[in-house]
Amino acid sequence: MTNTPIYKGRGGWRGGGRPRGSKSKATIKKEKAREYLQKKACEKWDEIIDAYFALAFGHYREKPEWSNGKKVGVKIYKTAPDRAALNDLVTRVIGKPLEEISGSLNLTNIKETQATLRKLLTPRKK
Repeated sequence: MTNTPIYKGRGGWRGGGRPRGSKSKATIKKEKAREYLQKKACEKWDEIIDAYFALAFGHYREKPEWSNGKKVGVKIYKTAPDRAALNDLVTRVIGKPLEEISGSLNLTNIKETQATLRKLLTPRKK
C-alpha cells in the first residue's frame, strides 16, 4: 500500500465551488422574476402612476350603504393624502433635500490625522 491520498471530487482548498464570475441558481431565478415584474409594470405604467398620484394627493372612494340586506345608496368620501407617498413623490422628482450638519470642526485634528495616515501608508525604504 502506498501513502498517497485518494482524492474524491473537488472541494475545499483544491478549487471546489462555483466558478468565479458565474451566477448561482437563486440569482438567475431572481433576475428572471425581476425581468417579468418590470415587463408587467411597463405594460401598466400609466395605471401605476395614476394610483401613485391618487395615493399621494388623496382620492374619492365609494362605499355602498346597506339596509336590511338591500343596497340603499352610495356614500362618497375623500381619503386623506398619504404623507409618505407625497414625500416620496417629491424626493423622486426634485431630489432628496440636503441635510444640515451642525457642530464645530477642528481643522488641526484633521491635519494631524492626515499626517499620521500618510506616515502609516507610505512604504518604508529598506
